[in-house]
Amino acid sequence: MYNVIFVDDREDQFIILNQVRREAKDSLEFFDCVPEASIMETQKAISDKSPDLLLLDYRLDEKPVRDDKIAEYKAGPVAQQFRDSAIEDYKSDFPIFAVSLEENIRLYEPDKTSHDLFDQIWLKNFFVDHPSEAVSQMISFIEAYKEIINCFNSENRLHELLQINPEEVGFIDSHFFKEFNKFKAPHLISINFFKTFIRRAWLLPDKENLVALLGIHPDDKQSEHLK
Repeated sequence: MYNVIFVDDREDQFIILNQVRREAKDSLEFFDCVPEASIMETQKAISDKSPDLLLLDYRLDEKPVRDDKIAEYKAGPVAQQFRDSAIEDYKSDFPIFAVSLEENIRLYEPDKTSHDLFDQIWLKNFFVDHPSEAVSQMISFIEAYKEIINCFNSENRLHELLQINPEEVGFIDSHFFKEFNKFKAPHLISINFFKTFIRRAWLLPDKENLVALLGIHPDDKQSEHLK
């Protein structure tokens, strides 16, 4: 059972996870959390629940919370606190999703900021319209982080994540692996891995283009096994 923390300053929004809760059954346990006026207190309240994944409403500063005080921060600074901690202790890292009712959250481009903070950015109606997919993706990200953490200190961590056999390593562009080995926290690997391999739009390549993308010499015998 994995713990998912949903932080929102509007308690009426917690109902959007009802279908997801039913869909998740015994795989995910959800905890609702109203932010504190202090960002440090919010961080502590989240940490106390030992999250495996964190859902952050993008706007945490719209409605008074404790003692009629407003949390004067959005999701970004909260996520940054946890990401900074993960640089110091990689085992503490976990996926963070930003969620919102506002369409303009789609304008947020993590690639254009100094740090990538969020693994996913979802409109809240995604939980209502696609509960099964939401559950599947959350579990996938949780388990991906755990796998990254398990091999984080390995010299060949990306080879292990890609499930590349030792004899196949030499046929992949080494520059690509060197770049990934520079990342100092699991979330940086996860976000860049997702951006590079999954979220990226690709045309279906023919064999020649696939060989070129993988950095395999076209005359190498390994290319004969590519379909």
